[in-house]
Amino acid sequence: MTTKRFYVKLGLADITSNGLVLKGRNHVDMLTGNATYASIAALLPPITDACDALDAANQEVLFNGGKIAYENRRKKEATLRELLTTLGEQVQVISAGDKAKILSAGFEVRKTPEPITKLDQPQDLRARLSGFAGTVALDWEVVPGCKYYQVWMCEGDPTKGPWQMVGVSGKSRHTVDNLTPGTFYSFRVNAVGARTESILSDTATLMAA
Repeated sequence: MTTKRFYVKLGLADITSNGLVLKGRNHVDMLTGNATYASIAALLPPITDACDALDAANQEVLFNGGKIAYENRRKKEATLRELLTTLGEQVQVISAGDKAKILSAGFEVRKTPEPITKLDQPQDLRARLSGFAGTVALDWEVVPGCKYYQVWMCEGDPTKGPWQMVGVSGKSRHTVDNLTPGTFYSFRVNAVGARTESILSDTATLMAA
């Protein structure tokens, strides 16, 4: 049986300067005396120093403000972020992906994205003349989780076929060329993901010019 491996969530995005100080101090508290991470004890004093420095910079901004104070705080934030990033990397290595060990260091674990097993049908397929002879431009709504789209075409009556795949697109648009002016063409698309593909879209029909 394969043990599930977890990954450290740094938690540094969208965090205030004061929140960053609290976070740094929390990591130090949880790692101090933590036998699992005895080998990285030397990382803790610099984090405490960086927290103290940022705390002082926050107070300076609060009471005095000014460009110099804000720039100083920005530098102190960058220093603490760098130290916490290094800490997170070391915790990941030492924990070997063990969830309980990661949590014991004060970090959360990243959510594992669930594999997409169903893709929505592409909607609002539109076919229009592109301005070039024998060329039709197609576009449709984006399908979340899609890796690429397959474009299908039928000449004449779409109920009789045959349908053939005439293109693959990584975006929700595609151009089909080398069509015969004055001839009706019908188009459909479907979305393809890592593990599945959607049903075909509704049909869009247009006479090439």
